[in-house]
Amino acid sequence: MIEQQKVAANFLQVKDMNAQCKNFDCEVIVLQPDNEPTGTRDGDVVYKFLVADRTGSVVMTVWGTKGSEIKNGDILRLSGVHCKLRNGHLYICTPSKCKLKRVGQDTLPFVEKPNMSEKEYVKPVINQLQQQKPYNRNHRPNNNPISQQGRMNRIRYHQDLDNPV
Repeated sequence: MIEQQKVAANFLQVKDMNAQCKNFDCEVIVLQPDNEPTGTRDGDVVYKFLVADRTGSVVMTVWGTKGSEIKNGDILRLSGVHCKLRNGHLYICTPSKCKLKRVGQDTLPFVEKPNMSEKEYVKPVINQLQQQKPYNRNHRPNNNPISQQGRMNRIRYHQDLDNPV
């Protein structure tokens, strides 16, 4: 019973995914694999798939040889995956430590809309720190000319102990 609650707390549906989601579990069906895998400059291979569940669809990227084994219609249970924004679009990313498990084929009910990867996610132009006024030295209470006069008139002691004043 405890393990089921632990899995349910980590389980996330496509409609609830956003760029801050990390280390979550989900169960999706592969709707459409990308035609060709993409190669990186490091020599890695990246496969893209359109995946969906009952609440929506999203693009999933799989690094390495795991992607070559995934076919259209596969039902995958993903654990330890996270979401990222790339060019303003949401993706499910599968890091090297995540687990991909094929649990069936063609029997998961799904919807294609809303496609979370088609939405344009834009970072806010002004964040809270940019809304604050810049720090101005002239408005400090000890930096105005009246208080500086008081500083100049302080009693100063002579530093030369051999020749006292």
